[in-house]
Amino acid sequence: PSDAEFNETSLSKVWICTSGNLNLSDPSILKSSTNDRNLIFKPYALLPGTDFVFSVRVRPFTAGSNSVWGEASVTISTNSLPSLGVCSSTPSSGTALVTSFRLACHGWTDKDLPLTYKFEIATSSHTLAEAKFAESLVTNDNRNSSINGARQRELPIYLSVCDFRRMEFYDTVLSENPYGASSVIIRALVADSLGANSPFLFEARVDPLPPARLTTAKEIMESRFQEGDMQNYAVFAG
Repeated sequence: PSDAEFNETSLSKVWICTSGNLNLSDPSILKSSTNDRNLIFKPYALLPGTDFVFSVRVRPFTAGSNSVWGEASVTISTNSLPSLGVCSSTPSSGTALVTSFRLACHGWTDKDLPLTYKFEIATSSHTLAEAKFAESLVTNDNRNSSINGARQRELPIYLSVCDFRRMEFYDTVLSENPYGASSVIIRALVADSLGANSPFLFEARVDPLPPARLTTAKEIMESRFQEGDMQNYAVFAG
């Protein structure tokens, strides 16, 4: 049957996942019903790097139980996330506002090139283990705005150190942890050319600047501002 022969309301429709790798009855998957004309997915409902085949079967409501269904299928391939890499800081420890840390990523792969890299610093009181757990909550909840208030409070707050760029590393000074912890948590985001990104969390030990060197730090901050280096100026000012 076709829309030319029947009104929309006279047609019985049902969507199925004929590839068998998605349960359309799961309430976290669809915004629509499997009996609607359009199959509408919730954000991030489809696993990355996966091929899905969906079929719609249609026949008139007035057709008998033995009548033949009309059927059409569509294949959807989702983008995979960058994978297999690691990120770290060199050196792994240093002094706040003095030591130059190289934040770098290595070994990341994806078919959609080029890859770009962004680094951020946590400005909350989480330990690395807590931050990784909070990141897993975001991932498992599909990075979707339905995360409840309690879980929102569990998420670290990140300050951008640099925007996405093609260089795999970024050299910067770091400020000490404002909550008194000995380490600063760093999140790298590795993105492919289609915008899919993978987070990688690591840490660097940052010792407080000795009081005798505070004047030097102020001079460095003023120098960064005069040079227009707003990224490092923001680290100092923060």
